[in-house]
Amino acid sequence: MCQKDSVVSNKKGLVHISSGSIEILKWIGILTMTIDHINTFYFNSEYELMRQIGRIALPLFVIVLSYNIANFEGDKVKQIRKVIPKLFYFGLAAIPAFSYFKFANTLDNETLSPDVFIAIRLFFVDSSV
Repeated sequence: MCQKDSVVSNKKGLVHISSGSIEILKWIGILTMTIDHINTFYFNSEYELMRQIGRIALPLFVIVLSYNIANFEGDKVKQIRKVIPKLFYFGLAAIPAFSYFKFANTLDNETLSPDVFIAIRLFFVDSSV
């Protein structure tokens, strides 16, 4: 039975992926996400191909996160309870920056656009699912 060096099954039946392969997945995710953000913020989502390339990022990050949680040696529930709030608060902290760059052309000098509040509302609605 011939197996690749990067993916092997361990005694628990879980798949073991080499740390180099995990790093490659993360870098591909970062690269594709950057392509999508360049398209969104500099080209105003003009290029559909760049948007489609950027859609690859989330599944890659979810695979890496799921793999890391599945192969965690300690209490998995405790690990999940530690990771989810970090993701939530990072997303919450990112809203003002996202709103500024995405809706900068709709902001007055003195007041916030309703679009900013729509973005904040969508974050909480999407995160509660």
